[in-house]
Amino acid sequence: MTFPVSMDLRNRSILLVGGGAPALAKLRFLVRARALVTMVAEYVDAETAAFAAQHRVEIAQRRFIPADGIGQDLAFIATGDRAADLMAARIIHSNGGQVNVVDQPEVSTFILAELPGNDSSVMILPTESVVALEQGDDDAGRGRFVHWELTPATRKVARRLFNALLPSH
Repeated sequence: MTFPVSMDLRNRSILLVGGGAPALAKLRFLVRARALVTMVAEYVDAETAAFAAQHRVEIAQRRFIPADGIGQDLAFIATGDRAADLMAARIIHSNGGQVNVVDQPEVSTFILAELPGNDSSVMILPTESVVALEQGDDDAGRGRFVHWELTPATRKVARRLFNALLPSH
């Protein structure tokens, strides 16, 4: 069974593999969360490079190597090359790391949901299940989390619905 975890990314070591538009979207999110980001990318587009420089993000302009994932709290893979993404994800995961591969929930070990009103915290959602906040009325006037296990056939649909609910950045 899997459960959601809330994580404050402030000052957490995060690896971001990739240097194009998908990586930039993750980088913007991670900078806003005040994470300590290390980027690894053979190619970094001008917009991503400028944003990274503005926010003092370290960029290693080269191919991903297995040692890149060591000591990182989380890893995000966003190269746009499906084979390269899969290879990096497998290496990081085999070393005990948690990895999010952009648009590939089937090889990700988690997906994200930002927590409202807190720029540095996220909800880490395992890719085997969906968690929703059900409207409700407990003693404190809050809703409650409801957890559903997913079959492989419904994961992709759930991921699309989940992404549609997130505000665009």
